[in-house]
Amino acid sequence: MISIKSAKFILYFSLLGGSLYAQTDIHDEIKTAIKIGSAKELAVFFKDGIEITILDQKNIYKKSEAEIAIKKFFNTYAVTDFVIIHQGTSKEGLKYIIGHYKHAKGVFQTVIFLKIRSGEYVIDTLQFNED
Repeated sequence: MISIKSAKFILYFSLLGGSLYAQTDIHDEIKTAIKIGSAKELAVFFKDGIEITILDQKNIYKKSEAEIAIKKFFNTYAVTDFVIIHQGTSKEGLKYIIGHYKHAKGVFQTVIFLKIRSGEYVIDTLQFNED
């Protein structure tokens, strides 16, 4: 029979493990959406007021406008591969992903910042800059 103390310990680490899985999972979902060039799947993670930079053109978009802008980008620079080269969390709790977006004519360095909104991580900033 398991003691209450042991049950609390198991529950705590189960919840912690689930939380770590969920944090890693969002990176995987974002990576997959970019890798297949799906603006619709990527937009699931956008927040209203998302800042997007494409080739030094920085704009702030509503979620629906951001999806259109990214769809145009994906159509113009069709992805051949997307690789995450670094990911982590800042001291302030801001998650980030740095990757290489590969297309037929080259590579864009990709930087993504995620913030918590209503208890979930959303993409706050998305940048595609020539590498």
